[in-house]
Amino acid sequence: MTYDLAAGITDQLLFVNGDIHTMNPAYPRATAMRCAGGIIVAVGETSELRGHDDTAIVDLHGRTLLPGLIDGHCHLELTTTHLKYAVKCFAPPHHSIAEICQTLREHATRSVGSGWIVGRADFGLHQYVTEGRPITPR
Repeated sequence: MTYDLAAGITDQLLFVNGDIHTMNPAYPRATAMRCAGGIIVAVGETSELRGHDDTAIVDLHGRTLLPGLIDGHCHLELTTTHLKYAVKCFAPPHHSIAEICQTLREHATRSVGSGWIVGRADFGLHQYVTEGRPITPR
């Protein structure tokens, strides 16, 4: 059976022939992973986990799988470094672009450094500020 990724979750799902990073130091890599009801129930080798007729199969063809990482495109390096130096421009607590600009101005007057000021805001910020637009030059 081949699993149609657009069809939705099945009760049993088996990923095979992959490069699976388990995040377990005792068993860091595997080639197969079985899920039941959306929960990881087994990780091992493709030859070990095959054999259940009711299981939908996803052949990874050697591609990498990171179990439990919901969004592999999350720029972890930016997230961690921004915690250290970015000015928080989230909405809330800010309600307008004017408030965000004021926060950045205040930070600029207090800061000594490279001349760079990095503001960190929400994705889709325009949905949360009264101006209803992204921060752009007028």
